[in-house]
Amino acid sequence: MSKIALKSFLVYGIGSIARSGISFFLLPLYLKSFDASQYGVLAILTVIMSLSTIFVNAGVISGLFRLYYDAGKEEKKELLGATWFWYFLGGIVVSIILLGYSPQLSKYFFKTLIYSKALQYLGIFMMIRFLIEIPFTILRLENKSVHYVSFSIVQIILEVLLKIIFIAYLGRGISGYYESGVIAGIILLFGLLPFTFKYVRLNLNIIHYKNLIKLGAPFILSSIAVWVLTISDRIILNYFHGSSEVGIYSIADKFASIFNIVLFRPSALFWAPFFFSFASNNKTAEIKKLLNNSLRHFILLGSIVYLLIVLGYKDILYILVNSFGAKPEYLLSLNLIPILTIAPFLYLLSRQAGYALLYIKKPIFAAITSCIAAIANIILNIILIPYFKAMGAAIATIIAYIIYEVIIYLISQRKYKVEYNWFVFLRILIYLILSFLVGGMIDIKLNILSLFIKEIIGIGLFISLIYYDRSIIIPEEKNKIRNKVNKILYEKSRSI
Repeated sequence: MSKIALKSFLVYGIGSIARSGISFFLLPLYLKSFDASQYGVLAILTVIMSLSTIFVNAGVISGLFRLYYDAGKEEKKELLGATWFWYFLGGIVVSIILLGYSPQLSKYFFKTLIYSKALQYLGIFMMIRFLIEIPFTILRLENKSVHYVSFSIVQIILEVLLKIIFIAYLGRGISGYYESGVIAGIILLFGLLPFTFKYVRLNLNIIHYKNLIKLGAPFILSSIAVWVLTISDRIILNYFHGSSEVGIYSIADKFASIFNIVLFRPSALFWAPFFFSFASNNKTAEIKKLLNNSLRHFILLGSIVYLLIVLGYKDILYILVNSFGAKPEYLLSLNLIPILTIAPFLYLLSRQAGYALLYIKKPIFAAITSCIAAIANIILNIILIPYFKAMGAAIATIIAYIIYEVIIYLISQRKYKVEYNWFVFLRILIYLILSFLVGGMIDIKLNILSLFIKEIIGIGLFISLIYYDRSIIIPEEKNKIRNKVNKILYEKSRSI
């Protein structure tokens, strides 16, 4: 990837950790304040929120990214205005449903009316969340990465402080989780609106909506399919085994989500604008070369992040239980984490094929592939969950993602063939497995020491193996790495 892309990735990485990592930073608070059943209720509410987001979005954000860089200055403002108004109306509809039908929804999902108030706060929270999403999207489209990170840091500070107050001190429980989010969102919204108004013009041109929906509509299917792949299993788990089992599964998934926070989301934030901007100014051969090289880089980065998670999750969970008062029942999630972390890794690798199909304006094939994988996931969940509980859901998810990965690359290669170095990618995965096995063999009773030793040995071994494999890190890249290291060492020696 280019120097500009790498810089954007690092900057957006900070922003992603700030915006998406809030729940993980507050995990000790949640595991101490909520038992597995209550955490399962939060997970089900997240399922409702994510499904509502899919229908409000309706794929228009994906259409916006595809159209934005081909538009003139004034047309860009109109596209942003149309998208923002779309989100505004969608947010109103979702809020009315959640506010007006909260008792019925609480009774349906949880067999009690206790969580009606939490559903009402969720409705208000989602309205604000939709209004915030477009300003953050504008910052991405305009490559305002520093501003994106700055507002993200403000968001995490507000949410952390307010959640500690509402959950730990006021004891507001699940309702307090969303009450704090509402207050933080309102404050952030007032900070974002004046900054982003100059990029928006509320000219509700029907042509813009037709173009946005035409390109984005297939992503409704894709988004629903991804929702089925990543979240719907909680509903089936809740039906067969109750919210407590959902809570155990959701904690394992929370650790797996570190992959999204550290790598998938920050790369997604910059990659769409970067790729389509690059594609609009380069020839086909250069675009295909970029797709091949970027897939290799994402496999390398993904392998390191995967090792970071699977070599450290046991020690972290034991530290949370032994030192931070987390409830011991959450240790039941230990065997699920290595399996569930494979899912975001596979989804990261499938993205190159998806963007290739979007570039040639054939996103419908990605949507069809998603639907096939989603159907497989539902069938597998119904078969496995009754007998294997949370483990059955984890296995079903991974099998479905493998199906998705295989099919989308087969279709993508037929529609827009790229000479991927599959043999090189296989070597990287072999080194990943070897490093995981070596690091996992380390057994030290002191969890903090064990955590650092496993990470250093496992990740250090992986980096060494790929660095000295000439087919993975090409000489030009090695020279750049050496020059950068030598420059840092030289500047450091001069400062002493």
